[in-house]
Amino acid sequence: MTQDRREFLRTVMAGAGWGLLGSCATLQSCQDAIANRPVRRNISSLAAGDPIIVAYKSAIAQMKALPSSDRRNWTNQAKIHNDFCPHGNWLFLPWHRAYLLYFERICRKLSGMADFALPYWNWSTAPSIPAVFWGGSSDPMFDGTRHVTATSVASAASVGPAVLGPIVNEPNFLVFGSGSIPATGSQRASGGYGTLEGTPHNYVHGFVGGDMGAYMSPLDPVFWQHHNMIERCWVERNFVHNQPNTNDHAWLDREFTEFCDENGNPVRVTVAETLLFPVFSYRYDDVGPGGPATPTATRDTRAIQDRNARIAKAGASVRLDVRRKFAAPQPVAVAIDRPASAQVAVDPQAVKANRDAAGRTFLVLTGASMDHTEDFSVRAFVNKPDASVDTPPSDPHFVGAFAFFNHAGMEHDHGTGTGDFTLDASETLRRLGIEGGTIELTLVVVPFADRQPRTRELTIKVAELRLIQDVVDRAP
Repeated sequence: MTQDRREFLRTVMAGAGWGLLGSCATLQSCQDAIANRPVRRNISSLAAGDPIIVAYKSAIAQMKALPSSDRRNWTNQAKIHNDFCPHGNWLFLPWHRAYLLYFERICRKLSGMADFALPYWNWSTAPSIPAVFWGGSSDPMFDGTRHVTATSVASAASVGPAVLGPIVNEPNFLVFGSGSIPATGSQRASGGYGTLEGTPHNYVHGFVGGDMGAYMSPLDPVFWQHHNMIERCWVERNFVHNQPNTNDHAWLDREFTEFCDENGNPVRVTVAETLLFPVFSYRYDDVGPGGPATPTATRDTRAIQDRNARIAKAGASVRLDVRRKFAAPQPVAVAIDRPASAQVAVDPQAVKANRDAAGRTFLVLTGASMDHTEDFSVRAFVNKPDASVDTPPSDPHFVGAFAFFNHAGMEHDHGTGTGDFTLDASETLRRLGIEGGTIELTLVVVPFADRQPRTRELTIKVAELRLIQDVVDRAP
């Protein structure tokens, strides 16, 4: 037996691998379980009477009927998110991956559908909440607190394919998956928002609004389909674009203990164990292990299972080395109907040296106020002082967008209620031929349509352009 084969067997038979496969009796039955694991499908492709939708509605109704003493109760499941979810740090992705998996298993048990898998809402290609969520007050998938309607359309500036493409192909996990925190720090400590979390994730929460705009957001059934799309993005990054995670043990060894299984029993799971979930426990209908774009379109052979397990666990030594910082001379305040511009003097020689070393230029906004989840998103431009809410994301001066998520209970910036956001400005500067000098940053607040905002002004302590060198040393 080869070393790789022994490693695969150890992975399957130990820890979360064995437990999530239902303690299958033999190696062959484990391999069959992996090869035939449930498929997470695009909810827009499912009719209202599809067995997956019927099972999901049944599970929701049963969870709502469970007593409050049962950890699987609908409200209790939402409280797990309210009380423990990490946001604005690198635990965001693995925590929600585990949350989805155990919720999926609860739905499978209660619905009686043996191969049930959570569908996902691909808001990048279908930017309105799917029709199955609009059945009315008697429908388990309906939530009457939403601010959007069935015809509301999410902004391409935050969720469109042109925005999402570079995010899922981001080579540096600290940029993609949000910033690092110490191994001994609270799982709710602030590490800074990565591009996946700070742009589409946060935006969709605010766009939907109501329950989705706060930490009890899992009360709205669309929460699970939204986060399943976030999970799909992570799977695509790893398995389609072959971009590694971090191998930092401060991340890999972190353990979560707040979830429960399909029987209501408490579970313990580490970040390292969650990396194997897409290989052992579910697959997507269009990306990743078992998807049609991979060699596993029909059936996972043992060799392919070995390969997928290695990809899932592959990591890299990841850093962001800052070569130079160029900051705006004062804090920035931008409001609805009042875009704000700030001029940043950037040394052309430093830009050239960084470019010659294959570096990148990031727009980093530090100390941003966070009380705006359901009020607005923000778009950033360079050298376009006349930018407005009507300036499309296709404009060559557009850098990117970011949004907010209710931060109550989070330890942003040591309790001061602020957060940090990063946007990659490299392509915009290249497209415009900007190689230094005075660069004008313009921020535009874009309010959500047809609602009365509670807050109207965003403040940012420091806006700066940073010349960055990525360090992504893959393990051999």
